Amino acid sequence: MDHLFAISGRSEGLGTVVWSARPIGGPSNSGGYGEYCLAVAPDLTGDGTHDVLYGAAWGNRSAFLLDGTSGQTVWSFDTYEDSPPAPPRSGWVYAVASLGSDVTGAILWSYAVGDKISTVRGVPDLTGNGIPDVVAGTQLLNGSGGICYAFEGNDDVAAGVADPAAFAAGRLRVAPNPSAGPTLWSFPLARGASRAVIELHDPSGRRVRTLDAGPGGSGEAAARWDGRCEEGRLLPAGIYLGRLLLNGRPRAATRMVRLPR
Repeated sequence: MDHLFAISGRSEGLGTVVWSARPIGGPSNSGGYGEYCLAVAPDLTGDGTHDVLYGAAWGNRSAFLLDGTSGQTVWSFDTYEDSPPAPPRSGWVYAVASLGSDVTGAILWSYAVGDKISTVRGVPDLTGNGIPDVVAGTQLLNGSGGICYAFEGNDDVAAGVADPAAFAAGRLRVAPNPSAGPTLWSFPLARGASRAVIELHDPSGRRVRTLDAGPGGSGEAAARWDGRCEEGRLLPAGIYLGRLLLNGRPRAATRMVRLPR
């Protein structure tokens, strides 16, 4: 029997069923659990209609993309059969979220948090590298509380949990801006942050200078740029991009206007 229904918002009186479905997965084809197991997704199938992401619990233990027009399964992901490692550590799918329009059901990365993930959300780019990221909330297995994780959204499996030091009170700043002379690039860092490096790119995108902002402690890391490239030549006017990296990973970016001298 179907357990998932799409109801027309234009219904009057008794709701009109647009489609119903019972996505097939696991040994039992069971339904979802909780308020976050269902999410409206962008048009992932290219037919001009929003689609549906669905997470199933109990014996189904799968994630699904359903066609928003028909309710048909576009792809499914069985957390017991399809996920690493072997044997897998997996189970109910409590929450689903879309990270973008290019979704195939393939594994981009995985991270074992060791707790029950009860909430997950795709969020805008938190780290300044142009890729949407992920926030997940867990319930500790002993029931004593939970942890909120921020994950780097790129497809580097080694990325794991994004460095908490990246999520400080501000972003990469430069002053003065615009400027024809030296500038100060700064970033407020959380306690225990890693060494910060600022890469400067010219208007063509070429990296022209790397500034070491020094060790990151509690407070603000900063680096002064004299307007010169690595070879010591004074650079021309234009729009320059500064990228902050922690442990080699992009964390924030901002632009400055360099004026003629």
